[in-house]
Amino acid sequence: MVVLGLVFNLYWAAAVLGQSQWVVALVIMLVTAWALFPGSARFSLLLGGIGIGMDFMLIQAGVLAFDAEGMPLWLVLLWLGFASFVWIMRSRLLVMPYWLLGLIGSLGGAMSYLAGYRFDAASLPYGIELSGLVLLLCWGLFTFVAIGLLTTVNRLFGGRYAKPFRF
Repeated sequence: MVVLGLVFNLYWAAAVLGQSQWVVALVIMLVTAWALFPGSARFSLLLGGIGIGMDFMLIQAGVLAFDAEGMPLWLVLLWLGFASFVWIMRSRLLVMPYWLLGLIGSLGGAMSYLAGYRFDAASLPYGIELSGLVLLLCWGLFTFVAIGLLTTVNRLFGGRYAKPFRF
């Protein structure tokens, strides 16, 4: 679990700090995860699509802004990588209390955007306080949607993917 967490943090750093310069590395890491962990590609397209939609709405509402128009490719890849990480960690996540997952998800999600702001990967036109509050609420909602989706998909298809690659 610690190793996977470190790998995801490396992926996050490559996306946020490297942005468009590290897109090829992000794609390689993502495709590798999809090859090693059956089911992660399909789940990442589902959950990642929801997250991309959430960010698209935040961009349209002016809560988030980027140097380029629209949503940067590195952010799309970050969402797909995050969703893959959720699938890979599902056996650990699904035994945790939902309230704890909600707390971790809402705080961790909002904090990752604030860190991205500090690293100049994104702008927060409404300021840190208001944007942080909006991000906290959005990530709280997203976390519970993600838990519901993960629970449902794992129940329906998890057995098919019960034996992920072991290091």
